[in-house]
Amino acid sequence: MLEKIDFGENINEMHIDFDLSEEIALDKQIDELKEDLIQIIYKNGYILDVGWYPEFDINGSFKTMVVNNYDWDRPIFSKECKNLNSLHKQIIDCIEIIKNMK
Repeated sequence: MLEKIDFGENINEMHIDFDLSEEIALDKQIDELKEDLIQIIYKNGYILDVGWYPEFDINGSFKTMVVNNYDWDRPIFSKECKNLNSLHKQIIDCIEIIKNMK
C-alpha cells in the first residue's frame, strides 16, 4: 500500500514500521497493529503520524494525525478508520494538508 503513496517533498525524517498486507485480513495481522506505524516529519515542522489504537487489539482503529511542532494535544487533523482503503485516503488527505501549510 505505501509504495503507492508519494509523501511529498521537504521530508526531514521518515520512520516507517508498516508491514500490513492488503491481501490478508487485519484480524490475521494483529501483531502488526501497533501505535507507531508511520511518522513523517517535514522540514516545515508538520508531522504525519499513523498508528493503531489500542495497540494489538482487533477492536481498535487506525488513527491518522497531522500535528505542528510536536503539539500532540492540538492536532491540525485527526481521523480514525478501520480498514486499509480508508487509511490510504486519510494519508493522502494528510499529505495534501501539509503541502498547503505555509
